[in-house]
Amino acid sequence: THTGEKPYSCEICNFKAGRQSIIKRHLRTHTGEKPHACYLCDYRAPWLGDLRRHMKIHSGEKPYACDICDYRSSALANLRSHKKIHSGDEVYSCHTCGYKAGLLKYLRNHMWSHAGKKPHPCDKCDYRAAWLGDLKRHMKIHTGQKPYACDLCSYKAMQLNRLKNHMKKHAGYKVSCHTCGYEAVHLKQLRSHMLSHTVENTATLYCDSCDYSAGGLVDLKRHKKTHEGEKPYFCNICDYRGKCTSDLNKHMAIHVELKPFACDNCAYRAARREDLKKHKRTHTGEKPYACGACDYRARRLEELRRHSRTHTGEKPFACDICDYRGRRLEQLKVHMRSHTGERPYACDSCDYRAATTSDLKKHKMRTHMPIQFHQPSEPNGRLQ
Repeated sequence: THTGEKPYSCEICNFKAGRQSIIKRHLRTHTGEKPHACYLCDYRAPWLGDLRRHMKIHSGEKPYACDICDYRSSALANLRSHKKIHSGDEVYSCHTCGYKAGLLKYLRNHMWSHAGKKPHPCDKCDYRAAWLGDLKRHMKIHTGQKPYACDLCSYKAMQLNRLKNHMKKHAGYKVSCHTCGYEAVHLKQLRSHMLSHTVENTATLYCDSCDYSAGGLVDLKRHKKTHEGEKPYFCNICDYRGKCTSDLNKHMAIHVELKPFACDNCAYRAARREDLKKHKRTHTGEKPYACGACDYRARRLEELRRHSRTHTGEKPFACDICDYRGRRLEQLKVHMRSHTGERPYACDSCDYRAATTSDLKKHKMRTHMPIQFHQPSEPNGRLQ
């Protein structure tokens, strides 16, 4: 890269790069892959830099200010284009309405509004569009594609803004659980909650490194990355690396200082609405996850899954030396000390070591606690 050599080339076009990682990112221009998702809206980006610029829309951050007028921008490139209007340097003006642009491509796009130029034709009908985005929206008419679905009814839309307008009809509407009265804003939230009422539907896929259990193989694989140490998603601002895109998205909120969800009972703020909901249970005592076999209720689904094993008798954590099986990973770890002889808990009064904290407490009670003998005495205070 220092010599200017570019040994890696794109198999689809003539693009060349000095690193293989750059080629991988470049290929997204051909595949349309957008791995970086905004956790506040449906926006997805092919590159992390695009996502960071998008996040400024939510935070309202516009760090780049014009020193001549009140113009502010979230992107440095936009500010540079704007400044050309003041300097007169390479300013492109519309002769019809006086519109000015810092870049020629912006003026060309603008001129289509006057000339009626529509360079993007539909290959299915006679429709033509001035902008590529308009053509993409139009194509959904032919494909019947309606990717934006309402969670409260069967409505589907071709465009996100149409779905948002539709959702206004459901404002204040919630779907409720017939078993415990739990209310959810979205139907998918209710469906996830309903799983908590049936022991049979609790997750049966277990992590072999901790107590985590998952309802699907994809979730389990994603969780296992936390143990493998694999962190392929990196922050371009600091040294942070994440195991998945959701971890990276949460981290990015630190840089944009975006924690819009505030607790009304304390100073806690969250980057995600779901995190705030979980936090509020510490104030309300809400336990939305109910056991279908007894009166037990839990704040978190993971707690309910562990509890459910007391009814099913399920013991997924097996010893590979003997026939012992445990309901929880911690039980298996304690058992393994009977094979390894490990005694991690030391007495601070003698050389005794114990395999468990309960064994250590028993030792201290029996060996080091002073024993007081109370002998009965006569009324005059003399011993019998």
